[in-house]
Amino acid sequence: MVKIEKAKFKDLIIKIPNFMNLKMLYSSGLLKFKNIQRFLKLLFEKPKRRMFLFKILKEKKTVGFMDLEEKERDNFEIGILIFRKYQNRGLAKESGKELEKLIREMKIKKVLATIYNLNTPAIQLVKSFGFKEINKTKKETFFERKIKWQE
Repeated sequence: MVKIEKAKFKDLIIKIPNFMNLKMLYSSGLLKFKNIQRFLKLLFEKPKRRMFLFKILKEKKTVGFMDLEEKERDNFEIGILIFRKYQNRGLAKESGKELEKLIREMKIKKVLATIYNLNTPAIQLVKSFGFKEINKTKKETFFERKIKWQE
């Protein structure tokens, strides 16, 4: 079973070597320099919007990270990263189920996801969580899921 808990900046720094080969991702077009700049800016500056970073644990080992970034009031974009050596084990799906519990506790109304079209597994994953496609460009597909929760 996967567990998620709030991550600290040091967790991210320690685990950077586990991230996928950034040079390969950049050259394939999946990772743009402006996205790296934006991510680092969010980490080092006080964000104007709420942003939450979680580490994904399996048997007490960090196997990846998830984040929620507020786009509008109570609407958040989700990101899930499973380290390469732990991929294809169903951990993203398990993590998503845990994150859904947290999303309901936070009373988030809508969750968004932006996925590169070449990332077929991620597209299948968000669809399995009930996300609906709302837009598509040459490179990316945009999804949303409205969350129903009880007061």
